[in-house]
Amino acid sequence: LLLCLTAYYFFVGPFPAVQRSWLTATTYLVSKLINRQTSALNLLGFTLGVELFSNPLIISNLGFQFSFASTGGILLLYPFFEEKLRFLLPKQKTQELFLFSKQTYLLTSFLRSGSALTLSVNAAILPILLYHFHQFPLLSLLYNLFFPFCVGLALSMLLLALTLQSLVRTIASWIFAATSSFAN
Repeated sequence: LLLCLTAYYFFVGPFPAVQRSWLTATTYLVSKLINRQTSALNLLGFTLGVELFSNPLIISNLGFQFSFASTGGILLLYPFFEEKLRFLLPKQKTQELFLFSKQTYLLTSFLRSGSALTLSVNAAILPILLYHFHQFPLLSLLYNLFFPFCVGLALSMLLLALTLQSLVRTIASWIFAATSSFAN
């Protein structure tokens, strides 16, 4: 996994967000190999220190600012927003629910988690947006809730079609067409 992460890092390039995620993942995996406990905030702080030590001028890079602010927002603010949203969409025990109720619960759970994630990231990057761009697009709250899910769905459909391409070409072509329509 360390070799794959490093190969991906060298393939994509040393952009601030890629460097942050590569260094964080590498540090986490090394800590697991040497049986050391770590926390997500410690990893983020270590990565921040390493990046600033290697290039202090990177602090003026927008990608660096957004990457660390959004990750810090997820780590620090997500539990707060998720707890507050439980008032609107409460958690329930799934063993006690019927089939339709389970599906409804999964949908509301997805909405609660997605909304908490969107709110935590946007709350963390709001000062940076206002400082650099002097505005905050309200539609970004809605887009950030559904766009990552749609991208994941499109990529899953593409992987399924690529897998079936060598086995059943007809079904694969239908999935390719559906993926293309969905992406458009």
